[in-house]
Amino acid sequence: MEIRRYKSAYLEQMARLFYETVHSVNKKDYSDLQLDVWASGDIDFEVWDISFRKHLSYVAVENDMVIGFGDIDDTGYLDRLYVHKDFQGRGVATAICDRLEMETPAESVAVHASVTAKPFFEKRGYETLRGQEVVRDGVALKNYVMKKALIMKTRSETETAVYRLLERENIVFFRIDHEAAATMEICAEIEKSLGAPICKNLFLCNRQQTDFYLLMIPSGKAFKTKYLSSQLGCARLSFAGEEQMSEYLGIRPGAVSPMGLMNDRDGKVRLIIDRDLLSLDTFGCHPCVNTSTVSMKFSDLLEKFLPAVCHGYTVVTLPWV
Repeated sequence: MEIRRYKSAYLEQMARLFYETVHSVNKKDYSDLQLDVWASGDIDFEVWDISFRKHLSYVAVENDMVIGFGDIDDTGYLDRLYVHKDFQGRGVATAICDRLEMETPAESVAVHASVTAKPFFEKRGYETLRGQEVVRDGVALKNYVMKKALIMKTRSETETAVYRLLERENIVFFRIDHEAAATMEICAEIEKSLGAPICKNLFLCNRQQTDFYLLMIPSGKAFKTKYLSSQLGCARLSFAGEEQMSEYLGIRPGAVSPMGLMNDRDGKVRLIIDRDLLSLDTFGCHPCVNTSTVSMKFSDLLEKFLPAVCHGYTVVTLPWV
């Protein structure tokens, strides 16, 4: 799946997707009469095209097929968000909404969510202000006025470079902004909103400080250097210092993350992954700063991100002790 900026060439597919999605996905919450006035099949393509080009608009595409789309205006009103009926529950809406929320200049986002879509927006932190009935052609349609305040912060070049790389490699990610999270206890709270486990990332080195390692293990697994050293065939390892962390990964303590490997252009850091992580579908990590956390597919880390930053990885099996 790729998230692309809207083009007029996508409009015909988008119109068909809109009609089919409303008449199938929303069928459980609305009557046939309500669905007919919501999506009659008679769309003014010129009006739609003008609005999509005026708004910040994105389209999700897979194998040249439009599988979702969404748009938001300059005030932060999220006008449309629809996903193909055959691609529900695959993170399409999340990916589009992430991009819209990330790029809107507005301090908050408002949406008139359908009964069907309300749980999705609630999960993303939207607050329900009120329910309402919108009348179309004499037929009342119920929806909910919802709003979400966006955390406005100045992002460092290091952080934005991570997002640019993920987008360039077509890696779908979900981001949450939060207060500084320097401990795994704080990260545990963030996990609940993220919907993905946050891995423990440790930056290690040998006694001579000539060999450096980034170890990824489950958050609940204790680190015992003797088990790791024996599998790597090296002397006992210890935590590397802040100076080396900044020099090789471009990050500070509390923000250690595999995303930092993009700054290790000379390949000085060896990535070590605990075998238990390989079964993960998605995982969370910091984008080189500990005031945001992103989630993505673990397979995208291995198959897209690491090749893009010219790093491999070594798998170890560490005990739960």
